[in-house]
Amino acid sequence: MTSGDANFIFLTCKRESTPLLKDEMALRFPETRFSYSRPSFLTYKLPGGASGKSAESLFDRAGKLIFPSSVSLSLGKISAPAPDDMPQRFAEFMKGDFPEKFLPFAETFPAPSRVHFWIPSDPAPTAETAAQAARLSEFLPEHIPAPFPFLPPREGELCLDCAAVSPTEWHVGIHPAAGYHGRFAGGYVPLVIPTDGTSRAWMKFEEGLRWSAFPIGRGSRCADIGASPGGGSQALLARGAEVLGVDPAEMAPVVLKNPDFTHLRGKIGQLKRKLFRKTRWLIGDMNVAPNYTLDVFEELTSAPDLEIRGLLFTLKLFQTELAKNIPEFIDRVRSWGFNQVKVRQLTFNRQEVMLAALKHPFRPKHSR
Repeated sequence: MTSGDANFIFLTCKRESTPLLKDEMALRFPETRFSYSRPSFLTYKLPGGASGKSAESLFDRAGKLIFPSSVSLSLGKISAPAPDDMPQRFAEFMKGDFPEKFLPFAETFPAPSRVHFWIPSDPAPTAETAAQAARLSEFLPEHIPAPFPFLPPREGELCLDCAAVSPTEWHVGIHPAAGYHGRFAGGYVPLVIPTDGTSRAWMKFEEGLRWSAFPIGRGSRCADIGASPGGGSQALLARGAEVLGVDPAEMAPVVLKNPDFTHLRGKIGQLKRKLFRKTRWLIGDMNVAPNYTLDVFEELTSAPDLEIRGLLFTLKLFQTELAKNIPEFIDRVRSWGFNQVKVRQLTFNRQEVMLAALKHPFRPKHSR
């Protein structure tokens, strides 16, 4: 990739998902040509390059991919013999190649207003990467405001991306801050578990609820399938929801003492469906094969007395081959009457993905 070349996109992902992202790109973007990769980092050549309007379409399509943490339109690669030389190379790039390469997009996108600097193989924000981002801001052209390193931009703002593939190789690009993850450097959401957090499930579902943008708030009636010890339930309770926690195992005391939480101790198949008659939202993080998870949620959503509005649950990819079945999983959920279904590997997912499904507009059966 030559410096300032706008004929490429670069994508970052979890290290273990690099081969899954390659497969997904071959299926969903067959017109692109694979160019180069490092762990957690892939580049693809675009047919005929990109302009403002074609870039809009590209980002819209890329937003539906499952395994990338971030997608950027490449404006070039910079390198130097030593890490200490990189900021100066960045300055030279911004004064030289950047204005010319950004020009085709100037009528479609606003001038970048944030710098996103991250290391693809380890995107968690650190004091070091914050300092690097702040230092880079010193070399921005006058038309790009000096940013706060990790302050999320507003929806629609343009981010200037700098992915540090190695200490002496950085890739520079742009992306619009569309969708929840597009507002964070490398798509990494810097959540910190609360001091009373019971498990990593809080991280998964807190991120999942923000990503899905489900209107769950005070008084929302939810059920958490496989709830123990209660991390996912805590994310719901913090929003004022009323939660039924389903699990034969013990729940954490901090969850049990919440007056809006009820523990249904047992396996989901053993419980009477009338217990869920007022439930509108289902979440779940069960350590079982995807088809078993889907069986559980299908049985609940198809029960005649239950009127479920939305679903948010993980699908475990115990074997990488299961990723090829995700389109089938999505079709299956759609067949239950959910017209909005999306899947993404979130920041706090490991060997799994998160599925969000919504009935919109929601028309309860008994009101028809």
